[in-house]
Amino acid sequence: MNYAQRCASFLRSVCTKRPVLMSGLTLATGAGGYTWYTSRGRIDIRKNDLPINGSFFDPNYRISLVVFNGLVRIMESSEYAYRLRLGLSRIPFMENALMKLTQRACVAQYHQTLKNTEAYKEFIGDKNQHYKIFSDVDITNKDNYIKKYADEPWKLIKNGMIPNIGQIDMSSGTTGKPTIWYRGPKECDFGQTIMTCVKSEIYGKQPIICINTYGMAIWGTGTLASKIMGKLSLYHITGSDVDKVCNILAEIQNAQLNSRPIVIFGLPTMVKYITDKLQENQFSLDKFNLTAVVGGEGISEAMRDYIMHNGFGSCFSCYGATDLDVMVGSEEDFNIELRKLCHDNAALRKKLFGDDCESVPMIFTIDPMNYYPEQTSDGRIIFTCARNNKCSPRIRYDVQDKGMVINSTELKKILAEHQIKIQPKTGLPLLCIFGRKNYGISYHGTNLSVLELQTAVGQDKYLSDKIKDIGINLYEDNKLEKHLEYFVELKSGVDPETITVEKINQSLSTVNPDFGALLANGQHIKQFHMPQIITFKENESPMALHSHANPNSKTQRVFSMVEKKI
Repeated sequence: MNYAQRCASFLRSVCTKRPVLMSGLTLATGAGGYTWYTSRGRIDIRKNDLPINGSFFDPNYRISLVVFNGLVRIMESSEYAYRLRLGLSRIPFMENALMKLTQRACVAQYHQTLKNTEAYKEFIGDKNQHYKIFSDVDITNKDNYIKKYADEPWKLIKNGMIPNIGQIDMSSGTTGKPTIWYRGPKECDFGQTIMTCVKSEIYGKQPIICINTYGMAIWGTGTLASKIMGKLSLYHITGSDVDKVCNILAEIQNAQLNSRPIVIFGLPTMVKYITDKLQENQFSLDKFNLTAVVGGEGISEAMRDYIMHNGFGSCFSCYGATDLDVMVGSEEDFNIELRKLCHDNAALRKKLFGDDCESVPMIFTIDPMNYYPEQTSDGRIIFTCARNNKCSPRIRYDVQDKGMVINSTELKKILAEHQIKIQPKTGLPLLCIFGRKNYGISYHGTNLSVLELQTAVGQDKYLSDKIKDIGINLYEDNKLEKHLEYFVELKSGVDPETITVEKINQSLSTVNPDFGALLANGQHIKQFHMPQIITFKENESPMALHSHANPNSKTQRVFSMVEKKI
């Protein structure tokens, strides 16, 4: 059988539900519908255990990559094609077939990237021969992969060719030097297709107005989002200036456009500031059709309720990263309702997220054909982009977020066990994000790590002579406004009055310029709260108490209580 015949046979077998698709892959039926089995058992989205060595020379893998990217090209051709893909996901047989196809395409993409991307070839080296399955492949991240080639960015691009057309993004640079990201035109178009589909699903063919409140200077994703908005709507960029948002809304009303859906993009805290300002200025919000789309940091359900009870008809969150793309995961009504249920239903929460889960993660829907997620044994989420249209490939890439993946079949079974009647609209898996792994916190969209705090203390002799340990605490008060505290454990005999928050902020601003800019700009925002300092005697800080209670664990230095009212 030649190559063309194999492709035709492969497609026929998918479309006609033949019992055997490929060697080692069979289909079984039962009361719950279709379930895929390999020689190793049931397919699990959380792990890609397909063999790695020799697989690229197996025609089935090469065919999978060709078929997969053919489907991707069809999906990105129009919103209708992508909506058809979402519709097919509701059919267990089709979604599992596409899942297996995606897993095989990821393996083939690994070999292809190893061949045509110099940085990845250097990263893997001679370790390729020791890998047995895809999940054995070393994980990449910004530190061990991207930053190593900051002075040779072409090595991160396929065939060493930076695209002539596309976009250059710059991430926030929380380590002092911003990271540059190159995007080709096709990958930008794919993001536009997804957002067009979301817009069509919510608003149909209605014309909409978009207002982008992200700080464009430090948000690479904000730039990409604005580009997409310009093709989908009448849009305006205000940046993080609440008064400008109020002014443009007033102009929209004067132009008698306020009956159109108006979508405001921004950080959750920024949208809350806008809500408060509109109330303060006595806007007649009942004359507007406002929707908030938030990102950049998690949103509490209390914050969402506040926004929706004070002028906004709906409030959705989305998940993305400059390292990956602008919309990797998104919320729909089902996700929000499920998250609210998990807050109130401890049994459901523990069943979904584990017995030791006290907080509820953000819950997004993710399309594995966009980014295939894996869940590691220590609770991290890593992503592989199997699409050929990404000029800088991502193979098992770690954005340092803690989380988990729940497939649709497993989710529906759990909901039935707890007699919960709500159901997802698609058969796509859920991506549950708890937050940044061993990083720190996000305060008004700016990341702050414990390492940066420790660096700030260590580089200042005055501080280092007096501070033994330092941690971070983030919480919301009863007005749903965020507060940041430095937990400072003093050395023996040090007077607490000698340590000031201004001194820490001054040193920290040299380590994390974005945080310094946030503090400077925050002084002009009424609802912004400057960091506070809480001092502890030696061995009495939360860090010391945690170490004493857990001698075999790493010291906890991040204390985030976003959902707790203080």
